[in-house]
Amino acid sequence: MTKQKSLLRVQRPLGIAALLPGMFLLMAGCDPVLPTDPCAAVTCADGETCVDGTCVAADPCDGVTCADGETCVDGACVAADPCDGVTCADGETCVDGACVAADPCADVTCADGETCVDGTCVAAAARTYVGSAACSTCHAAIYATFLNTGHPYKINKVVDGAMPTYPFSSIDGALEMVTDDDAALDDGTEDPGVGTDNTLGTPGSYDAVTYVIGGFGWKARFIDADGFIVTGSAVQYNLETEGMVSYHNNEVDKVFNCGNCHTTGWKAYTSEEGDERNLNRQDGLPGMAGTFAEPGIQCEACHGAGSDHIAGPSGDNITKLATSRTTEDFLAADMAFGKAASCSDCHTRHAEKDYPTYVGGSGMILASGGLIKHHEQADEMQGINPADEAGGPTGPHAGLTCITCHDPHTTTRYMNDSRHDDAPGMNIACTDCHGIAAGSEKDYVLTGGMADLACIDCHMPLLAKSALSHAAEGTGPVTGDIKSHIFRIDLSAENQFTDDGGFAYPWVTGDFACKTCHNGVTEIDGEAVFDIADPSIFTIH
Repeated sequence: MTKQKSLLRVQRPLGIAALLPGMFLLMAGCDPVLPTDPCAAVTCADGETCVDGTCVAADPCDGVTCADGETCVDGACVAADPCDGVTCADGETCVDGACVAADPCADVTCADGETCVDGTCVAAAARTYVGSAACSTCHAAIYATFLNTGHPYKINKVVDGAMPTYPFSSIDGALEMVTDDDAALDDGTEDPGVGTDNTLGTPGSYDAVTYVIGGFGWKARFIDADGFIVTGSAVQYNLETEGMVSYHNNEVDKVFNCGNCHTTGWKAYTSEEGDERNLNRQDGLPGMAGTFAEPGIQCEACHGAGSDHIAGPSGDNITKLATSRTTEDFLAADMAFGKAASCSDCHTRHAEKDYPTYVGGSGMILASGGLIKHHEQADEMQGINPADEAGGPTGPHAGLTCITCHDPHTTTRYMNDSRHDDAPGMNIACTDCHGIAAGSEKDYVLTGGMADLACIDCHMPLLAKSALSHAAEGTGPVTGDIKSHIFRIDLSAENQFTDDGGFAYPWVTGDFACKTCHNGVTEIDGEAVFDIADPSIFTIH
């Protein structure tokens, strides 16, 4: 029995304690495989922690205990989202911890000109113009300096028979000088009759004038009681000479169709057969070829109709920097009414878009009478060569916008006037980009006898005409009253204009860059400036 019991004990299942010694004997000579911590040997920077052997940003909320109703966000205790843990039925969403009907437009994206209503995209209600006075309630300082620029005075309504007034200029006495010589033109065109060439004749007072075009900076013209521009041999008042010149002499009842660039919210009168988009004329005047929201270039001309912005001021419902309106914009049912205009929409002539086609040219620089026509600064900067129109812009500043240099809310024309105490109309000077301090490769520092000149003396000559031209002096050219924005000088170029005189080339020739001074007649400090027969032989910089 003793032996049997012993056998029975040997046959019992072996426990793990009994097996371990044998197992280690069998594994003699091998290292045991044990689990290791992947972060054991990893040292992380401040603000990081090790996860699976990699340093990652530490959770700033680790170790932070917040009070009831709060939760930790970025290491700080803030009010907890009352909707956390709330499950709402279909068609509902949680707001402040309660389930309410979901906004059907929350995830709907509509096309331009549309808005979401009850989950469906429909045509958006047109924005309306509110007037610059409304803008001034929030932007008083900008509005005050804006009133010292020429833009608001592109056309001025005559109120109660009173002459319009301007911040730096005056047209006092101009209307009294309006007249006509009642003579036929050299081409045989007969004069329409006594007085100016309008059917209503010469306006005797401002009671017979509905609007004044301009009056700030350069010139002024008058619009009669029927809305037609007054034409004749002495009907345009030039501020520089305080005298009169002709405008469309012998043309009877010239319509006002300049609203695209002289008014805010212009819509052309749709005279084409079947086009009934705008059958109205401003103030019901037969001479007005369209309607507008405000006379002159006001705030909303450049920033777009402001009704939405006034209702809820936001950077998302007003245009800060406009892009050019397209042909499609003008051909649409709203005729681009309410859309913001860019500087280049108006500071062009060749690319200007007019009713009925609204198709402009390429933006070449239009010229007439040996000078560039006015308001073409965008065309000048683009610098399209009329000999290679398809080649596109060549101007050295073609990639810049006007506001790179100009502050559109303060005057450039009168910024050096003693009565002007606003900020200057220029944001930057030429040497901010083209000087030693700017590190420019084009170091345009002048020395010697030209050290006192400014960049614009040569690079922006009076190559364009608004009101009048100035006769040539000595060997110099005829000059205008507006500085060019072509900038590039090519002393080797012989021609400033095409053979027919209709376009300017996108460079400034030596005649205009040099010979406006070096003409053998001009004096500086009492001494005549020597004449330059061939500017191309000189290197200036």
